[in-house]
Amino acid sequence: MRAFTRFTAVIAGLAAVGGAQAAGKVDGGERQQIAIRFALAAGDQPVECGRDIAGLGTGGQPAQLHDARFYIAAPALIDAAGHEVPIELEQNDWQYANLALLDFENKTGKCVGSADINDTIKGSAPRGRYKGFSFVIGVPSVIQDKDGKDVILNHSNFATAPAPLDLQSMTWNWQAGRKFIKIEVDPDGGVTRPPPPAKNPALAANGPGAPAADKTDGPPPMADAPKTAPLRVNEDGTITVSTWMLHLGSTG
Repeated sequence: MRAFTRFTAVIAGLAAVGGAQAAGKVDGGERQQIAIRFALAAGDQPVECGRDIAGLGTGGQPAQLHDARFYIAAPALIDAAGHEVPIELEQNDWQYANLALLDFENKTGKCVGSADINDTIKGSAPRGRYKGFSFVIGVPSVIQDKDGKDVILNHSNFATAPAPLDLQSMTWNWQAGRKFIKIEVDPDGGVTRPPPPAKNPALAANGPGAPAADKTDGPPPMADAPKTAPLRVNEDGTITVSTWMLHLGSTG
């Protein structure tokens, strides 16, 4: 998915940003420190690890969060004239250049991964009054550093990339693109799916380990399915898995 979507939220005196919270502090210079907090919700229900989510989906199924992470880029405040004013992000393990990773899984309840979370972006902006906040979901392909040199972000090697782009769990297992959004929940009783269709040989050739000469332009079906996810094959041929997954990002 190459196209990015810019999200805009209204701020009331830099006090609240839709489902996020923001705070500003003047540092004595011409810039003010900015901290914007994000939170997950399903309707009017707060969503966090270890807490039941009631009535999820069309079947109204209870569930628990399994994983929730996403990248945002190009965060900006919106001034009184409607102009976007870029936020200069602090550089740390969660933020690099104009990119940040928001991570809500903390290894409690059904959640996996590490106990470390990050629900806040931090940076600075020119001193002033602002009425809104905007950002892009995703990882830019290329940015320019302070010297004007191109820096590859999206399709970089995770093993050598700076944090927070160094997570294998946030990359596809083909063509090195990043997962922009990773949302996983564990519904009570799991998720039952139809039997998987026979693989198209032309697409299956793109799977991990396929010879380069056999690869085509399309991604392989189910190529990103986790090998360790518990599953059950039922008598009618359907498959029940414990985790429902939504992974969106760039593969090409």
